[in-house]
Amino acid sequence: MTEKSILSVELGKKGWSIKLDDGSQYSSDVVFPKWKEGTCVSGRDLFFLRTKDESLKAYEKALVLLSYGDLTVKELEDKLSSRSFSRLVVKRVLRILSAKGFIDEEAIAEGMLKKYSDIKPSGSFYIEKKMRARGIREDLVRLYSDKAASRDELSLAVNLAEKKRKKKNIIAVLVNRGFSFEIARKAAAALKEEENGNLENPYL
Repeated sequence: MTEKSILSVELGKKGWSIKLDDGSQYSSDVVFPKWKEGTCVSGRDLFFLRTKDESLKAYEKALVLLSYGDLTVKELEDKLSSRSFSRLVVKRVLRILSAKGFIDEEAIAEGMLKKYSDIKPSGSFYIEKKMRARGIREDLVRLYSDKAASRDELSLAVNLAEKKRKKKNIIAVLVNRGFSFEIARKAAAALKEEENGNLENPYL
């Protein structure tokens, strides 16, 4: 195996750039005193450089992905892995991002609860399913599923029924959005009463 030696070590705006005589180039946020022009790099040094370079690229890519919106650990892990970053590097980057507060699954869960209460009324079963699909931590899924179940789901179901009044089987629509059959039945009855001109809610 041909030995590789350092061609140049330069400090730029984003960190150190180490070029080798075989044309390869690596980025690093640290350099060791022994890394000087003309010095041969050991196998260990080469592994360090490759891992550090990959980690910095994965970290920068993760920040770009997060700039488009909040992501869970699972979502970010899947996206980085799909870009051929090694499992070791992905795990390391995720730990750093979590420690810095760039990944906040509780905030995501809170936002989902608000969305499926105020914007797209849905039952607790639907919300729980959506949270699991995004890979939110199980303890947070249980916590926010309980919070969802403690809402006035009948009012939410009636609200959704009014938005979907043109649908033929409104009960099926409500059940598909995570409301129990009993809640869906009462909401459909309330909507029918309203359409018939009776302002009294039959579920009160």
